[in-house]
Amino acid sequence: MQPTIDDHEAWLEVPADAVPVNATVRYEDRGERHVGTVVDELTTPGATALVVLDDDGAPRVVPTEARLEVRVSTAGR
Repeated sequence: MQPTIDDHEAWLEVPADAVPVNATVRYEDRGERHVGTVVDELTTPGATALVVLDDDGAPRVVPTEARLEVRVSTAGR
């Protein structure tokens, strides 16, 4: 797990095909870190690519080779 966001949230590295729509994710693309909400997935040969809306509402396709993390709740654990 990555550093805690607050007392009840953390980042967990997951494969793209395990991320539900509406999840908050972060990833790096060309040296820039991006955070956004998953709005769709694209099935490509051999991999799943996610479509994410960033903070400005712009859609981005997460590169299939990107290390992807999803924000998870740790409340009640």
